Amino acid sequence: MIENIHKTCMGGMEMARFSFQSMTEISMDPVLLERDWKEAHPVDTIRLGQRCLYCPGMLKVRYVPYYQIQWAFLRAQETRMSMCCGRVLVDIWYLLLYADGKEIAKIEFQKKELAKEVLDYLEKNHKHILIGYSEVNKRQALG
Repeated sequence: MIENIHKTCMGGMEMARFSFQSMTEISMDPVLLERDWKEAHPVDTIRLGQRCLYCPGMLKVRYVPYYQIQWAFLRAQETRMSMCCGRVLVDIWYLLLYADGKEIAKIEFQKKELAKEVLDYLEKNHKHILIGYSEVNKRQALG
């Protein structure tokens, strides 16, 4: 669902076009999205707006209104990487978001602190969202 295609300018130079795409079935007014996007607070690769959480991509920005998010939690994944000095284990952190009883986003963070900052923001500002992984939260979110 592409709601809005527009141009952004920087110093008089036109940048690539991008569009807003809902992570769920419900779309929002493109004018409201653009205004919210411009004022949103960046945290790593995402932006926290007043109305929505935004995940920018190459040519589209995926978004979800906070009121649609049912459940959010962090997941760590160990990954082996080859380095000049050998192989090392690296933790990659994911913020998982659920709406309508299903996973709608798996957002990667290189630093746990940044993923935790987003989770803390959701917990503080959007009390309806179930925060953290537990069997109780899982049953409530997934039915």
